[in-house]
Amino acid sequence: MGSYIIRKIIGIIPLLLIVSIIMFLFMNLLPGNVVDSILSEGGTVEQQQKLMERYGLDLPIYVQYWTWLTNFVRGDMGVSHFSGQEVSERLAERFPVTLELILISIIIAITVGLICAVKRNKPTDYVLSTISMVGVAMPAFWLGMLLIMLVSVKLQWLPASGFVKFSVDPIENLKTMILPSVTLGLSLAAPIARQTRSAMLDALS
Repeated sequence: MGSYIIRKIIGIIPLLLIVSIIMFLFMNLLPGNVVDSILSEGGTVEQQQKLMERYGLDLPIYVQYWTWLTNFVRGDMGVSHFSGQEVSERLAERFPVTLELILISIIIAITVGLICAVKRNKPTDYVLSTISMVGVAMPAFWLGMLLIMLVSVKLQWLPASGFVKFSVDPIENLKTMILPSVTLGLSLAAPIARQTRSAMLDALS
């Protein structure tokens, strides 16, 4: 089993390299670059040239890609040009929140699947299956805005934005996580719920 997992992980590496090359090429084909964002069209040609040299944008594209790849392998993801903070630090700051959001979303999706299996071919099964399918069909950003307008603005049950750490206030943490978790959970619910429902029905039979 361990060797199988290792082979699968090794097999993913070429795919990741190909995807990274394609994305890197597409990013370079798009109009504008980080220099334009920093100067906001207000810099001189000399300033643009200095920034191009500083970030290596004047080098051939294959050299830029190799530099990025070697730095990434070493754990150096660069510096955010907006905050001036290390990208790896910003990712580390947001990882606990992202992990909590994903876990709550998966719990919602699995719960829907279990209920649908237990209430097979009953109104509850049909209603939850329909809601989960609507969640997949509807874009997450649109569903999120609708939930904010209904639950936060009109009913004023939950906050529309913000985040409180679980260690600071567990209740407020859950309040701030419910809306985004439900939004993502509905998007995940259909595939996970169908798989959970099928597995649960096999177990029940």
